[in-house]
Amino acid sequence: MDWLRIPANLFFLTLIGLCYTILKAQVRRFGYLELYSLVWLVVIVGSQWAGPVYSPQLPTICLFYLAWLGFLLPSFVVFARTDDAFVAQSVRDPNTTRLRMALASLLLLSVAVNLNMLYRIAGNLNLFRFGWLALRIQGQSLVSENSSVIYQLFARCFVIYIPIAVLLFRRKALSRAGLASVCALALGTAAIGLTRGPILFWAVTLLISLTVLTTVSRRMWLTMLLLLSTPFVLVFSVLGYNGSQLRAVVALYGFGGIKAYEELLAGRYPRSPFDDSPFYSLDFLNYAAKKVGLITHYPSLIRSYASQPATNVYTYLDAFTLDFGVAGALLCPILLGTLAAKTHQRAYTTLHPGAIVIYAYVCYAIAMSFMNMELIRISGWLLLAEVWLVNRLISVNDSPVLAG
Repeated sequence: MDWLRIPANLFFLTLIGLCYTILKAQVRRFGYLELYSLVWLVVIVGSQWAGPVYSPQLPTICLFYLAWLGFLLPSFVVFARTDDAFVAQSVRDPNTTRLRMALASLLLLSVAVNLNMLYRIAGNLNLFRFGWLALRIQGQSLVSENSSVIYQLFARCFVIYIPIAVLLFRRKALSRAGLASVCALALGTAAIGLTRGPILFWAVTLLISLTVLTTVSRRMWLTMLLLLSTPFVLVFSVLGYNGSQLRAVVALYGFGGIKAYEELLAGRYPRSPFDDSPFYSLDFLNYAAKKVGLITHYPSLIRSYASQPATNVYTYLDAFTLDFGVAGALLCPILLGTLAAKTHQRAYTTLHPGAIVIYAYVCYAIAMSFMNMELIRISGWLLLAEVWLVNRLISVNDSPVLAG
């Protein structure tokens, strides 16, 4: 079947390229289409060149190409007209004074809860042995033990205040130096645990905020994407990998998931007989049900390790595939593509920070899709609650920005 690889790749890439070209005539703004296409072009093509450990079988490759097409299809419906023809919906501009109040409040709360957490866990960090790497080696478990609702709400609230800061900059109510300071503080709170996820979230949030609220050319968008990925790359350097180790880790993170997904497709993923809920894709409901005592055990977001390659990430299709089989794998990208197209349209037609926050979160989920599905987590619903509260602060008596 290996002789079919080249024609299969050429066929799907040509078909996807045609769909993408047609869509870009309708969706001329940068965002989710570029992000998803870039991620999955690298993962699908790169995994086939990364060696036998990471190279998926042809049926798996075809499934991921079909998922890519499934992601693109909803955009043809959502953007039935050229996006320039959309008229901004009746959402009043947030008050500048209230925007400043929200920015200052969220910044102070974010810095305060992060410093408080560092103070609480500092005594248990073995800085003498691990240095700053103790924040990564020991910090994650210590933070989980000491976490509170307030910490969960505000530790990573840069996803809300970065769009507010960029909007103030657009209105000339915040200087360039002020915007840079806000972004630097946000990066500091994202990088405290030396984990890649929050840093990537910071980069995507800033990229989307600048793209929606400022004039960005294609070349500038790609340049910003490259520059904002720098802190993400630096974390690998801080962790002390040499050249060969770094290449191995990047290959495992980048290409391990699609190969590990084959084990899941083959039905070799170990399921717990003690789970009260069988659904992996409803993690946010499982979490809530456990909190109110309706269930005791449910499928963990931390997956079991695959036998080859040694990774516990199975791409964003894993939960829906475990629940609904191949049909779930084809449904998942359609749902994600619909949500991405709708939030893209909403962000660009309203230019409201609340809409941009939700769009940035969806784009972050797309950026993480080669590893897992972020949108099934409870954190997304907590973010919606935060956005609703901030909207009430900055847009008194305005139309709800998250409707429609």
